[in-house]
Amino acid sequence: MIWLLACTGPSVPPKIVDVVLEEPKVLDVLPVVADLPPADWGTNTWPGPGPVGAPTVVWTYTLGRPVVGQPVTDGEALYVPAGDRVLRVDVDGSIAWSHPIEVVSELRADAIGVWVAEEDRWRQLARDDGREMQSELSAEPPRGAPVLYQDELGWVTRAGTVRSSAGWAVEAGISAVGSPSSDGERLWFATEEGELLALDGQDVAWTGRLRGPGQERPAYDGERLYSVVGPYEETPGAVVGFDLAGQELWRHQLVLRSSGPVAVHPRAGVLVSEAGGRVVALDPVTGSLNWELDVGAAISAPPVLSGDRLYLGSPDGRVFIVDVDDGVAWRGVELDNAVVGGMAVFQGVLTAGLADGRLVGIQ
Repeated sequence: MIWLLACTGPSVPPKIVDVVLEEPKVLDVLPVVADLPPADWGTNTWPGPGPVGAPTVVWTYTLGRPVVGQPVTDGEALYVPAGDRVLRVDVDGSIAWSHPIEVVSELRADAIGVWVAEEDRWRQLARDDGREMQSELSAEPPRGAPVLYQDELGWVTRAGTVRSSAGWAVEAGISAVGSPSSDGERLWFATEEGELLALDGQDVAWTGRLRGPGQERPAYDGERLYSVVGPYEETPGAVVGFDLAGQELWRHQLVLRSSGPVAVHPRAGVLVSEAGGRVVALDPVTGSLNWELDVGAAISAPPVLSGDRLYLGSPDGRVFIVDVDDGVAWRGVELDNAVVGGMAVFQGVLTAGLADGRLVGIQ
């Protein structure tokens, strides 16, 4: 049996027991499509609409709680963590089911179902109708989504322990962060103590030095590993490239803390966004700068890479679209509330969760 786990997130103040969801609707008045600032706004800018045309909001739901977690997709539908419930949203914006659950912020979907985690148990929900298929007690609540590792699952708990569904744990003086990464045979994770560890079975194969606290899930592209380092004392954050033996290849200093994990594009390279609005594309071999862009606004939600486009959400309600090949920012959508999460792309529709509890679909 394969277990897919997820992590719980912080609770949100509004107290809701039974939420009545609004029917999806196409807005009568389309949102303002904002032109980008003048040409000196960033390293690369283009005030035109770009090849994507003018994106618009095609449907909206009022959920009652902000969608701060990351939705997941199985290619057919989107599964959304909405505070005290999990939703299945189809591409036309209709909600196929809504399953009440304890506060959840991260999900995993597979061919069988959708997996969520609560304080003391794992639950598996059926993709088609949201019914609960399995419920099992858990020794420790997870902090990040798991990965398949040597025919078992490995995950990081809130206590900083790395655990396996085979029953073993790695907890000797470390505090693992985020979620692990794996190629199926090896497992990698970053620690608050400033290390990148590789596991082979239950044994530590090697330890790489981050020189600062790990911040996000390591990224793996088949040849190298990339880890985000958070700010430490007076040192800003950084992105570090490693070979698969744990040797540091390069280090790129950030100006501020990253706004999410590293994304890797086959042509643009290693993509990193900072909370202050700076986005960089780095050569995966040398770490040299391919391009740099400042979108002129803070980034409040982890960026989403889909095809050749990078989507960024800001607290002032804008969604930016970046061409990752050259760092050109295309015209985006201007919403009337802060984008706090819920960003994902499935079947050509971008979703965004707003601070006022709405989930919108943009196309």
